[in-house]
This record gives sequence, structure tokens and C-alpha cells, in this order.
Amino acid sequence: MQRKLLTPIAIAADAMSSNDHDTDSLSKLYKQARLKLKRYPFLWLGVFIIVVILAAIFFRFTYVWEHTSFGDKIRPVRRKACIVLKLQQHHDKDLTTTVPRVDHENRFDWKNYLQLNSDLPPNGIVDKKSAWNHWKNFGIKEKRQYRFTNDSRLINEGPLNIGVMIIYESSDKRAKSWPDDVMLALVKNRQSYCDRHGYTLINANNLVNYSRPASWSKLEALQYHFTEYNFDYIFYLDMDGIIMNEELRLETIIDATERKYDFIVTSDQNGFNVGTFIAKNTPWTLNFLQLTWQQEWLVPNIYVGTKTLDSKLPFGEQRAFHYLTNSEQWIKSKLPTYTGDWKEIRSHFYFAPPCAFNSYVLHPFDFSRPREQFHYVPGDFLVHFDVEGEPTKLQNQLVKHFLSKAQSTLAVVTTRGTSNDTNRTSSSSLRLQRQ
Repeated sequence: MQRKLLTPIAIAADAMSSNDHDTDSLSKLYKQARLKLKRYPFLWLGVFIIVVILAAIFFRFTYVWEHTSFGDKIRPVRRKACIVLKLQQHHDKDLTTTVPRVDHENRFDWKNYLQLNSDLPPNGIVDKKSAWNHWKNFGIKEKRQYRFTNDSRLINEGPLNIGVMIIYESSDKRAKSWPDDVMLALVKNRQSYCDRHGYTLINANNLVNYSRPASWSKLEALQYHFTEYNFDYIFYLDMDGIIMNEELRLETIIDATERKYDFIVTSDQNGFNVGTFIAKNTPWTLNFLQLTWQQEWLVPNIYVGTKTLDSKLPFGEQRAFHYLTNSEQWIKSKLPTYTGDWKEIRSHFYFAPPCAFNSYVLHPFDFSRPREQFHYVPGDFLVHFDVEGEPTKLQNQLVKHFLSKAQSTLAVVTTRGTSNDTNRTSSSSLRLQRQ
């Protein structure tokens, strides 16, 4: 005979019905329920799992361990570090175009590499693999030139002049919301990366325009430094991001897109994120930055009737990017669309997956975003916390946790013989002058 599956409630009810006339029914109820539950041990397991899930949901976004070790165990990410040399294909539905996948190693012209660099020892380079390994280990640091197969264009036509821009001063205190010790560690994190690869750390605090929220000031700061200091590329990174993999050069990301695009951004569930991006010094870029700054109507709160749409729109200057490119998020807002050639503007942008240089730290029960592409794994270039306004207690704890991990990684790299001067930035770094 098939046994009837009993739930704890049914067992308790059964026990109560058998002891209706017993004056000491409570103790007998407990004993009988316990005996019957022993016959169905899987019920205990089910109750335990339900309690754990409810507790996790109740405490979600509260503890660091939930987002890191616990999350990595119950929802592990299968991918390894985001391989920038093989950026995923990006299909733009509106433009029906596909950015070609780039594979440097297979397209690397190793014979031409020997011809362009006649000082290389020929005995050590006998095939494509050995030439490729030489370029990865030595050629990058030495700025050696190379070509792709069936492509006459030189990739490394001299070293690029690259800047890394930071802004953290603001009249509304949004951009300087970290404690001083955390802010100093974040500045050191960027300075260490710049020292390692010969980039210029650009402190653009003195260019903050106090008439708008601080995030808008990056537009004028980029224009100024492109014009006055002739940078080839500028990598902008909000102060809520931490560089975790110092070994990855910005040239790797730039070359992966074949230097065809004026903006390299990442795309997430809210469209592209301009809290971290790479901009190229071209006349088009300068004109676009000016056009974006001119969208003054997007600075204040936007109302439809008596309701504000600020909570449904990207924060700050990011909404101007969405407006000028007529993004999917902007279309959903049902606000006026840009009357210019937004398709032409969008063709100047390369959209990379978040893990390329904008990884997040997701709670294991956060199913709003694909974990494989979004969640940080060791080896990713950086982790971004996307803080708006004052950081929460959890965000403060997460930033300190990952700053510690970044410093530990740097210490390991340094012991392997990599020269890094992490002490160049002193406490006065919070008041660095523009470089």
C-alpha cells in the first residue's frame, strides 16, 4: 500500500485528533508528532531549506559574505576572467550591424613581427606561438609594433598617450561620500595602476562645475584634457570602482576594438553605463561631449504631470547619453526623442559585456541580471559598485573588502618581480593638482 505523504501540519492535526480526550495532550502531541516526523526525515530537510531561503531573502544585501563566499558557492560563475582579446559579438538590433569578433593570436602576423623588430633574437622565435608569447611578455611593455595577417595597418604605431581620470569633489557632496581613508586608498589604487603602465593620473577636481551635479563635470574635463594635453585616450572611472587586475593594459581593450570607435562602454540591464568608459581624442568626440553638455533640460528633475521620472531614468549626465542615442531605456520612458541622427551617434560607440571593465558584485538571489556576464570573478579588470548619493553600510564594507583583495593581489605581483611604487600617493593626494 502506498503511504500517504504527511506534512508537519497534517501530522500535528492527526496527533491532536487522537488525543482529544487526554488532559495531558500537549506532551503527547509533541511525542507523537516527533515519532511520525522521524518516519519522514525529508520533511525536516524541506523545512530547513525553506527557513534558510527566507532568512537569506530577509537579510539580502546586508552582509559581505552573502555576496562573496556564500554566493560563489551556491551560484558559482562558470566563466573565468573576461577575456578582452575575444570580446563577445555585439548585435545592435536598431542598426542591424555586428561588431566583428577579434582574435589577436590567430590573426597575429609573426613573420612581420620579426621584420618590424630586427633586434629580436631569431633563435628564440620560431613560430606564431613563440612570437605571440614574446609579444605578450615583452612586446607590450616595449611598445613593439605588429600587424594582423592580411592587414597593412600597424597596430602599435608608437605608444599611446593615455590618461586615467578621476573626479571626487562636488558641491552636493555626492562624489566625495567615502571616508577619507577609503578615498585615499581608491586614489592609490588608480595611481598604482598608472605607475605600472606609464599612464597619467588626471585629477579633475579643479574642473568641477558647481552649477550641476558632479557627474556632469566629466564632460567638460574630458574636453579640456583632450584639447590642452593631447591625450590619445582617456579612461574615466568613477570613485565607486576598484581596479582589481593591474596586469591588464588599456591598450588591450582598445586594440580589441581595432581602434575604430570613439567611445568604448559596457552595457548592462539599464543600457550603457558611463560610470566607466574609454574615450578617444577625435573631433567627433569633442563635438559629442559639447552636445551632451548642452542638454540642460536633463539636469533638473523631469516631471510628467505631478510625478517625477528621476527614479525611472539614468542618473545625471548618463540620461543625456541615452537621449542622444535613443536607447531602449529612453524609448520606454516615453519622453521626447532626439531629432538628430541618433543612429550615426550610436555607431561611434562600442558596447562591451559588463565583465570587460565594469563587473558588479551581485547577491546570489539577484536574478535581475545574468550572473555569468555581470558578477565579478578573480581576473576581471575592475569591480564597480554603482553608488548613487551616499554609500550604504554594505557598500562601504564591500569597497573595503575589495580594496584589501586588490592590495593583496598587488603584493603577490610585486613579489614576482614587478616594480610598483604604491607609496607615491600620500595623504596630500586628496588635493592633487591637475597633471
